[in-house]
Amino acid sequence: METQFLPFDYGNKKRLEEKLNEVLGSGNFQVVERLNNQWRVLVSQRLSSTQIEEIRLFMRRYYLPTV
Repeated sequence: METQFLPFDYGNKKRLEEKLNEVLGSGNFQVVERLNNQWRVLVSQRLSSTQIEEIRLFMRRYYLPTV
């Protein structure tokens, strides 16, 4: 497994795991932590920019701006 950083400044771990499970399949990833506006995940294969954008849009649906 290799480390990949996902640049999402919103969302929660449960939603991210839900979408990663859909994209990569169960057991092919591990969400490690969130650091500064990025999620650190271990993945079995690197996510493409298209997959990252798909995940970002999914996560954004649950984001409520504070402004």
